[in-house]
Amino acid sequence: GTDSGSNQISGGERAILALSKLYYDFDTTADTDTSVTIDGQSDLSSSGDAVIESSSVDDPVATTVAVNYAGTSKITGNILAHGGGSVEIAPQADAGTVTVNGNLLSYDVSGDYAYYRNNYHGGTIDMSLTSGSVMTGMADTGVIGSTNGIGVINLAMAGTAVWRMTTSSAVTNLSGDGGTVHFVNGGDSLQITGSVSGSHT
Repeated sequence: GTDSGSNQISGGERAILALSKLYYDFDTTADTDTSVTIDGQSDLSSSGDAVIESSSVDDPVATTVAVNYAGTSKITGNILAHGGGSVEIAPQADAGTVTVNGNLLSYDVSGDYAYYRNNYHGGTIDMSLTSGSVMTGMADTGVIGSTNGIGVINLAMAGTAVWRMTTSSAVTNLSGDGGTVHFVNGGDSLQITGSVSGSHT
């Protein structure tokens, strides 16, 4: 589904959850992609494990959550992608800022989903921070805190964007012109397993 305009979504365990059909009824013949798209100024929050979770549970179809933020947007809670699922956070028409308070995790955090296909696969998180945006939290593709498959985290930072890294983190690619990574509260190392492009401090 798609929502646009000014959005406020809050939840307990999850605020936004996208799962393939396999998760519910073991239907391995399902051929319909699952997607959730939110456009415009948004305030997304959760008091549970994650504000956004996306998993295909290793289904061959795509499971995607896309948040195209505008105005002064907020995302409060962890963002999870695993089992081949993906989450995309990007500005709508290159406008607006976002404040993110939470962790980016692109591996099977609990290991529970391995039950469905007897293996572990990571997911993909693409996070684009415009100038003036701030992210506070850690990021892990699975390199640091898990053996449950390695996922992908691509982080793009523009202008005066700031990542306040609270714990040792790992991303796949870091890109953009400008952007500052602040090591705070135990965030003393950053592993980049792919490439670095642009200029950052």
